[in-house]
Amino acid sequence: KQWYQRRVRGFYLLCNETTESFKEGIITQCKVYAIARRKPKGDEPDIQPKRNEETGMWQCPLCLRDNFPELSEIWNHFDTTGSCPGQAVGIRVRLDNGLSGFIATKNISDSRITNPEDRIKINMQIKR
Repeated sequence: KQWYQRRVRGFYLLCNETTESFKEGIITQCKVYAIARRKPKGDEPDIQPKRNEETGMWQCPLCLRDNFPELSEIWNHFDTTGSCPGQAVGIRVRLDNGLSGFIATKNISDSRITNPEDRIKINMQIKR
């Protein structure tokens, strides 16, 4: 228990915060610096591209890119190493005190979103 208390005190000293100014439930301001993505695995089961009937374009079910005119281009997008950035799982943020953080996609908005880029932009200031 003493070991833990020393670590917690050290943490607050390093980040220049107190137990009252930085705790769960406190709203703080942060800046978005990246979209966190889960890279696709080579053997992803049930990857089924979807076709937008209005535009006639195909959409990648992982990265949600929707500008593929041909179905074969989506399969090339999956198969080419590093071409598909993967599914967005959240955002990486930097708090005002310099600490880094992560906000999962499900915690970005009260309404359901599948792609953080619909609501968040890089370098955007948010309160959380």
